Amino acid sequence: MSICHSVKVKKVGEVSEYQSSSPDEVALITSLDEDFDLKLVSNKNDLITFKSFFSIEGLNKQYRILYTLQFSSETARMGQIVMDMETQEVMFVLKGSDQAVIPLL
Repeated sequence: MSICHSVKVKKVGEVSEYQSSSPDEVALITSLDEDFDLKLVSNKNDLITFKSFFSIEGLNKQYRILYTLQFSSETARMGQIVMDMETQEVMFVLKGSDQAVIPLL
């Protein structure tokens, strides 16, 4: 879920603000930052960058967005094909309502 979203980061001085048309997505990314020390640093030019504070030196994790299946109310889901920039692993990440996703499992 931390990868599959449309949240953008806007810098206002030293402060980062999360912006999205979906308040649920902003709440999710804010929770990752506040509760799990996983901060969305940027989401632009098809590259998502997170900084993890689990280790002393911090760790940047980057994913390249290869393709996005936009959310639609008809399908009630959104998906992205992404590549982990460190391992080159390609993944399909899907999110949506229980009724839309569970039958696909």
